[in-house]
Amino acid sequence: MKSRLSKRFPATEKVETQTLKNTKKHTRNQILLIMKNQSKSYLKSKFRSKGMAYLMWLFLGFHHAYIGNWGRQLLLLLMPVSGFLLYTATSERIEFASSIGIWLFALSLIWYLLDPFFIPAYVKTKNKELAEEIKDIVLMERLELASMTINQKRNSQ
Repeated sequence: MKSRLSKRFPATEKVETQTLKNTKKHTRNQILLIMKNQSKSYLKSKFRSKGMAYLMWLFLGFHHAYIGNWGRQLLLLLMPVSGFLLYTATSERIEFASSIGIWLFALSLIWYLLDPFFIPAYVKTKNKELAEEIKDIVLMERLELASMTINQKRNSQ
């Protein structure tokens, strides 16, 4: 059975199954705390740096994949390849396809040359999303801690 946390963060599902094996040793709240701490550290490890994104752009061209924008990365890879194929594979009679190939190749080259100016914004957006997810986990922890203390006070009275 998946908890609310593992539905929201799929990486915690493995941790959840590992910790549920030790349920006799820990209470349910302790297990949730362990899972949340591990998911926070997992999310913190997913933060991206501008320097690495620039290195990925300069040497490999896989900066969008590094940041997590797989759609843009595939488009950036497919545009020059399809442009080159359209230009070289079409015969002389189909000048329209050849010109489309040249335009695709040129647009991808322009995109590749302008991308370094947008890398800081891409990285900032990705890191902001991760920070929001961590903030949500911390907020859930605080709410659960508050509800636990209220329940303990009710039980003691």
